[in-house]
Amino acid sequence: MKKLTVPENIPLRWELFRGFGTPELIRTGIITGIVLAGSILFCMVSTWEFKLMAATLAVIFTMFICVNFFIKMDNNQSMYLFLKRGLRYRREQQTFWYKREERIHASSERET
Repeated sequence: MKKLTVPENIPLRWELFRGFGTPELIRTGIITGIVLAGSILFCMVSTWEFKLMAATLAVIFTMFICVNFFIKMDNNQSMYLFLKRGLRYRREQQTFWYKREERIHASSERET
């Protein structure tokens, strides 16, 4: 059986829009849901007259930030994946602790 190559610009998964598929939608939904629940609690407790507008803006900004944080760019990598891979790379690297020795050179002894 011969395998077909798929062009780079054709996604093999379902996407709501380019670079934003089901996993990104789920992450965005969870975070936005938490902020929505917090905003509802804030509206129930607060006596501030602009509470509804502030809660609505908080949810909209959260959704906007999450979409931009999780969306995959042209290189098929999001900011979330970039940070996640960077942290994993940092954990896997070896740490070398060097002990520095102070050496006195003969030329510096003669000057004093």
